[in-house]
Amino acid sequence: MNKADDPSINAVKVTVLGCGSSGGVPLINGEWGRCDPSEPRNRRRRPSVLVETAGKTILVDTGPDMREQFLAFGPPERIDAVILTHYHADHLNGLDDIRHYVSKQGHTIPLYVLPEVGAHVREHFHYVVKGFAWYPPLVDIREIEPEQGIIRVDVEGVPVDMWRQNHGRVDTIGMRFGPFAYSTDCVDLSPDILGQLRDWQLKLWMADAARIKPHPAHAHLDMALDWMRQVQPERGLLTHMSEFLDYKTTRAACPAFVEPAYDGMELLIET
Repeated sequence: MNKADDPSINAVKVTVLGCGSSGGVPLINGEWGRCDPSEPRNRRRRPSVLVETAGKTILVDTGPDMREQFLAFGPPERIDAVILTHYHADHLNGLDDIRHYVSKQGHTIPLYVLPEVGAHVREHFHYVVKGFAWYPPLVDIREIEPEQGIIRVDVEGVPVDMWRQNHGRVDTIGMRFGPFAYSTDCVDLSPDILGQLRDWQLKLWMADAARIKPHPAHAHLDMALDWMRQVQPERGLLTHMSEFLDYKTTRAACPAFVEPAYDGMELLIET
């Protein structure tokens, strides 16, 4: 796991479906905060990425904007697996929308989750797991437990390194697909995790940067930029950005190798 590349992953395509915070930008009442409404890159949906690699399409998080995201940026032909970073509404509440992919593909879709997330889905989305009346189940829950370190998980033939991240009162999953790593919704990353991220010599790392001022559950801008300087990815992207982070103002505050993400951004990473 100390090597920078994985021989089974030669290229990764990442589509940023959403890079906003839990309320999106603008907020539901139309407030833009410090964001310039005339800058299209300030319009942010709830956080999610689509990862295509090794012939598989993996969706990370199914927020309430999922349908709109797919229609805006081009729906994938299929979904081979879903990874939920955690069970907060902005990352989960669009889960039901995968039913049309299940119908088209003819089988349930594997859902990779922490144990506590699996329990939440079984309780609050029981029909998605067990089916209801004439509706078939949609997901096959696969629970993973990174404990305190990093584990490699076979996600439908794609090797994905995963670890727990502190998100205030809950944990989230951080993950790495070969040259690309994703760390949304976290307020603390241990020196061991930061060291491993640096050792991987990442070509792209997306990290949480929710606000300008410190927050109890999210990295703020200065913290995220400090992480970026420690990890030194070839390219860094900021995600989960609230209405307090204007695109152009934030970009001007970043070092040359870091920039804010924007919805619909596509990145092809080759090893």
